Parts: sequence; structure tokens; C-alpha cells
Amino acid sequence: MYDLENQIKEVEQELDTQAKSQASVAAELSSALDTSLDEQALDIENAKLNEVWANQEKLNANIASLIMGLDQVTCQLGTDFDALREQSGMEKFIGIFSSQKADEMRADRIKEADISENLNDLIVQSNKIVSILQGQEKVLIEQLEKGEKNLSHTIEQRQQTVESLEQVKQQLNQLDPKLIDLENQISEAADPAKRASLEAELHELNQQYNSLRNQEQSMLVKSQTLEKYIDMNKTNVDSLHNQKTAQQVLIDKLKTDTAQRVILFEQYQHSLKTSQQQDVAHRLNEIGSAVDRKTQEGMAHIAAATNNRLMDMMESHSGNMQASKDIMAKKARADERFMRRFQNVVAKHDSADYDQ
Repeated sequence: MYDLENQIKEVEQELDTQAKSQASVAAELSSALDTSLDEQALDIENAKLNEVWANQEKLNANIASLIMGLDQVTCQLGTDFDALREQSGMEKFIGIFSSQKADEMRADRIKEADISENLNDLIVQSNKIVSILQGQEKVLIEQLEKGEKNLSHTIEQRQQTVESLEQVKQQLNQLDPKLIDLENQISEAADPAKRASLEAELHELNQQYNSLRNQEQSMLVKSQTLEKYIDMNKTNVDSLHNQKTAQQVLIDKLKTDTAQRVILFEQYQHSLKTSQQQDVAHRLNEIGSAVDRKTQEGMAHIAAATNNRLMDMMESHSGNMQASKDIMAKKARADERFMRRFQNVVAKHDSADYDQ
């Protein structure tokens, strides 16, 4: 069987490491955002976030490898079934000298075959992978909630910043005519005392104007920065939504695949054993080599092998339901024919009348 144990443990360790890394980066980023919106600080935190995303990509690749490994476990079960259907090398060799002995060896091998251990291994490994995927889904949901909350907060911050910026612009527009008027008064003033008073008033207005201009520049940079991070947050939220949906689909598919495969594989194993028993019975009653060969191809082909012409008829029909009805009808006729011949043999045996 494909060994998934070590690989699953490695992925679980990577999950633990990544969770610690994400928690550390989230704390640092939250602290940086709470203290300031300095562009350089945000760029540094972005670099750390990019490192986390790089680790996430590596983890996703390993999880994909786990899924492929589970497929290999499933394929191994299919290979085991193929080995049951076909004769082993030793059985083929014995068949050269005695086909009956080869059939007996194969019948014993099928009778003793047990896939329960492999099926249990498939269930255990599948459940572990589902658990890992569910853990990742939980992380995605948490990150999505944080992302949506951060996006709303950032949009609200920018809205407040833009409103404050507009207020500053209005104040600047109101100061412009006052400054021009004072400058004109100063240029026309002849009295030194009045001129000095006007210049003092102009100096005060200039300080107020410069302060507002600095606020305008600071708010403009803040608005631009927030605008950039709004777009980044929108992209992240959209990506997380897509990842969460894909994760849910993958989990549901994996659960369904495992549940269905366990049932179908068990049925197939029992069908192989039943088909072998019926094959021996047909050989003992000399029904024919065609039935013998077709018995090994699966439970549905056991009935079809009794009549090749009915197989042609079956292949000409479309739809699984009609095909299923045809197969059951052929099986019923084969069973009836067998019972008639068997009853005839029993009657001859009981009457000891072998003249006919």
C-alpha cells in the first residue's frame, strides 16, 4: 500500500508551523496598523504576509500530494482486485498440466482473500486527510472573516479621511481670498503701525494656511494608501471566498468517494468469490467454457456469458436501466435452464434410468 502516514504527519507539522507564523504576522500587522499608516511599515508587513502565502502554497502542494497518495491507495485496491480476477503465475503454470488443479488453486486463493485491512487503511487515511482539509477550511473561514472586517474598516477609514480632506480644502479655499486681501492692504498701507498690524495678521494666516496645507498632503497620502489597501483587501477576500468554496467541494467529494468506495469494494470482493463458486459449479455441470471465461469479468457479466447472441442484443440497447433489465432477464433464463437440466440429472439419478 502507498504509505501516507509520514506524509500526513509532515503536513500536520507544517500546519502547526504555519498557524504560529500566521498568528505572529497577524499580531505584528495589527500593531503596525494601530500605530500608523506609514507606507514603509506596511510594505514590510506585506513582505511578511507574502512569506506566509508562500508557505501556504507549499502546504497546498503537499495536500494535493496527499490526495494523489490516496488515489494510489485506491488504485492499489483495484490492483488487488485485478489479481483476484486473473490467474497467478503459479496457477498459469499448473494450468499447463491440469486446468482443474489451477482452478482449484485460484478458488482457494479467492476464498481466503480479505481486503478489510486495506479498506480500513483507506478509511483511516481518507479521514485524516479530511481532518486536515477541515482544519484548513476553518483557517480560511477565520481569515475570510478577518479580511471582510479589515476591508470594511479600511473603507470606513478612507471615507473619513476623504471627508476630512474635503474640509481642509474648504478651509484653504476660504483662506485664499483673505491672504490676497491682506497682501493688498499691506501694499497700500502708509501708516507703519497699521502696516505692522496687517503683517502680523498675515503671518498668523500664513501659519494657519501652511498647517492646513500640510494636513492636506498628509491626508492625501493616507487616502492613497488606504485606496491601495482597499483593492488589495478586495482581492484577498475574493480569493478566500473561492478557496473556501473549493475546500468545501473537495471535502464533500472526498467523504463521498470514500464512503462509496468502501461499499462498492466490499460488494465487488463478495461478488468475485460468488462468481468463482458459480464458475466451479458451471464447470462441474459442463455448461461450457464461454460461461467459465465470462464469470471472471464481474458480477454483471456472469449472466451475460451464457448467451453471446444476447450480449449483442444488450450492446445495441442504450441506457443503464434497460441494460440492467436485460441482464436480469438473461440471468433468470440461465437459472431456469440450469434448473431444468439439473432436475433432469436428478430424475435420471433417482430412477437410475440412463437409457435415454
